Amino acid sequence: MRFIPTHCEACTRTALVRQDAIVGGRAPCEQCGGATFSMPGESYGSEDMALFEELRSVLAQANISPGNAAALRGELAGRTSAEPGRGLKRLTQLVPALGLLELIVPGRPSALRKAEGMLATLLDGLARARTRSGTMSAVSSSGQERGNGTR
Repeated sequence: MRFIPTHCEACTRTALVRQDAIVGGRAPCEQCGGATFSMPGESYGSEDMALFEELRSVLAQANISPGNAAALRGELAGRTSAEPGRGLKRLTQLVPALGLLELIVPGRPSALRKAEGMLATLLDGLARARTRSGTMSAVSSSGQERGNGTR
């Protein structure tokens, strides 16, 4: 059975969901019941669930902001052509709280590549939690200008 990474915008949770539970690119969130959407990238087997959850837990404990998640995601951008583990090592250098990752991920090249792919997906999910401040229209639907909070 294959599992696809999904992201819930309501609770900002990124999780693996059974492929057959996804309809039209969406599935219900197991945490809040909201609608998740499937994320681009790899799919995983049931044997990968534990590693995905461990990596998610480590990232949550590191309390990485959405902006920092986006920057860290950039560190993994060239992971498929770089030496396996290079991105993982770079992440632990930038965020010492992620040092636990080196203990969780086996040192085999295939395991390192898989973990880096999972981390890229998880960081992408964290980065999606950015607020949408500054996107409010300057004109309301009634045609009146919105104030800037000063009088």
